[in-house]
Amino acid sequence: MELLDLRKNQLSGTVPTELGSLVLVKKIILEQNQLVSSSNIPLPFLIALTNCSHLEFIKMSHNHLSGVLPRSIGHLSSKLSILDFGNNQIRGNIPQQITNLTNLTYLNISNNLLSGYLPSGLKRFYKLERLDLSGNNIGGGLQEEIGKMKSLGELEVSWTNLSGTIPGSLGRLQQLRRLFLHHNYFSGEIPSGLQKCPNLELVDISHNHLSGNIPGEFMTSLKGLQFYLTISWNFLQGPLPVEISKIVSAQAIDISCNKLDGMIPSALANCLALEYLNLSNNAFEGPIPDALGKLKNLESVNLSFNFLSGTIPTSLTNMKVLRYFNACFNNLTGEVPKVGLFSNNKFNESFMGNNGLCDTENLPEHACPNQGKKLKSPLTKTMLSAAGVIAFLLCISIFGILCCRKYSPSQFDLPDFMFGRLRYPRLTYQELVNATNGFNETNLLRVGCFGSVFKGILRDGMLVAIKVLNFQNEELENSFKRECKILARTRHRNLVRVISAYSDLNFKVLILQFATNGSLEKLLYPESNEEDRCEFRCPVREPATLTFDTNSSSFMLLRDFHTVLRSSHFAELAACWQILWWSMRKENLLKNLGKSSQISGQ
Repeated sequence: MELLDLRKNQLSGTVPTELGSLVLVKKIILEQNQLVSSSNIPLPFLIALTNCSHLEFIKMSHNHLSGVLPRSIGHLSSKLSILDFGNNQIRGNIPQQITNLTNLTYLNISNNLLSGYLPSGLKRFYKLERLDLSGNNIGGGLQEEIGKMKSLGELEVSWTNLSGTIPGSLGRLQQLRRLFLHHNYFSGEIPSGLQKCPNLELVDISHNHLSGNIPGEFMTSLKGLQFYLTISWNFLQGPLPVEISKIVSAQAIDISCNKLDGMIPSALANCLALEYLNLSNNAFEGPIPDALGKLKNLESVNLSFNFLSGTIPTSLTNMKVLRYFNACFNNLTGEVPKVGLFSNNKFNESFMGNNGLCDTENLPEHACPNQGKKLKSPLTKTMLSAAGVIAFLLCISIFGILCCRKYSPSQFDLPDFMFGRLRYPRLTYQELVNATNGFNETNLLRVGCFGSVFKGILRDGMLVAIKVLNFQNEELENSFKRECKILARTRHRNLVRVISAYSDLNFKVLILQFATNGSLEKLLYPESNEEDRCEFRCPVREPATLTFDTNSSSFMLLRDFHTVLRSSHFAELAACWQILWWSMRKENLLKNLGKSSQISGQ
C-alpha cells in the first residue's frame, strides 16, 4: 500500500501503531477525524512510522491528538515533504530533532498547546516553503537564522508569545510572499531589511509593541502587495510616509490604533485597487484628502478618532461602491453632504462627535446657521460652546480608551465582507470534487478548447466557477502559466475576480467569481447560437495597437448586471505594452456590438 487516505470519516479512538508495518506507504492522510491519543506521552504511532522509509506525506490535522512530539520525529523518512499536525492538542516542546527533516516543504503544527522555544537549526529547512507555528504558547525570540531558509514563501507565527525584535534577516528571504507576525510581543522598530523582500503579497504585523516611525523604504518594498497590509495596534509614531502611494495593487490597508500624526497624504489616491482603508485611532490632522474620491473601488473607510479638520470633501459623494464610512470624533466643520452617496441618510452616524458639523434635517440640535434658530444672547452662546468643548473632550477620552484598550481586537479587524476576499482559500483536490459533486455534468457551465467550466459551492457556501484546464500540448500549459501571471498582477472591477487556484502535475484549476446572470450573449440573444463578434482595439502607444477578437459570450454579468471580462482573454491583454484599465458600460456594449470599438486605457 502506497496511499492511506481516510480523511473526513469521523474515525475515533487511537491511531494504531501497526501503521509502522506499512513499509511501502508514501502518503498517510487521516485529517479531519476524531482521533485521540494519551496526554503527556510521545505519540506512539509517530514513533512507529519511523519504519516507513518511503513516507512523503503525513496529514493528521483537525483531530484530538493530545500527546507529545517524540524526539524520534527526526528519524522519519528522509523523503518526507509534508508534515501537518495542525489543530490538535499536542503539548510539550518542539523537539530539536525535527530540524533533521531537511526535505520538508510544508510544516504545520499550528493551533496546539506547544510551549517552550523555537528549536535552533531552522536554517536546515532549506527546502521549506510554508511554516505555520501559530496559535501556540511558544516564547522567546525569532532567530536571525530564519533568514537562511531560502525557499520560505509563507511564515505564520501569529498568536504566540514571541518577543524581541523582528529579525532583519527576513530581508534575505527573496521568495517570501506572506508574513504573519500578528498578536505577539515584538518590540522595536520595523526592520528596514524587509525592503529587500521583492515578492511580498500580504503582511500582518499588527497587535505587537512596535514603535518608531514607519520607514518609507518599507512602504516602497510593498509595491507588489496584492492583498493587505495591517500594522495596527502598535505604538508607531510620526507621519504616514508618502511612499504608501507605491502600494498600487493592495486591496486593504489597516494602520489603525497607533500614534501617527501629520496629514493624510493625498498620494493615497495612487492606490487604485484599494477597497478597505482604516486610519482610525491615531492623531492625524488637517483635511480629509479630496483625492480619496478617486479610489473608485473603495468599499470601507474608517478615519474616526483623529484630529481631522475642514469640510467633508465633495468628491466622496460620488463614490459608487462605498459601504462603510466613519469619520466620528474629529474636528470636521461645515454641512454634512446630502447629495450622491450621502443622500439616503445611510451614513448619518458616521459624523458623530464633530461639533462643528451641521445637519438641519437629521440633527436639529446642530442645525446649519442659515436654517436653524439663532441663539438669544452671547452669554448663552458662550456657555453652550464651552459645554460642547468639555463634552467633546470627555467623549474622546472615554471612547479612545474603550476602543484602543478594552474592546477586543476583532472590533477593528477587517470586516467580514473583505476578509473572505483577501485571504484566498487553499483548496484540496477533494474539496474541488465535493464542490462540483464529482465534476458532475449537471454542474457543467461551458466547454471550450482550453477546458471546461463547472459551477461549484465551496465549503463556506461561496458559489464559484471552477475552470478545469485541458492540457494536451505544451502550448496550453504555457498559456495557463501566462494567465496565472496576469491574474496575479491585474485587478479591476471589470475583470472577473479570482478566488483561488489549484495545481498538480496532471490537474490545473482556476476558481473564479461566479456570474449569477450568465453571459452577455444569453441576455442579447436568448434563442440564437450566432456569435456576433466585436473587435476591440486597445491603443497603447501610437501608432501601435493591440487587437483581439471576442464575442458577447466573453462578457459575464454579475448579480447587479455589472459587466466583467472572462478570464480567458487576460493572456491576450498581456500583449499590451502596459496594464490596461478601463470601464465597460452595459449601454455602450449594447450600442457597439457588431461594430469596431475602442477601449481607452486609463
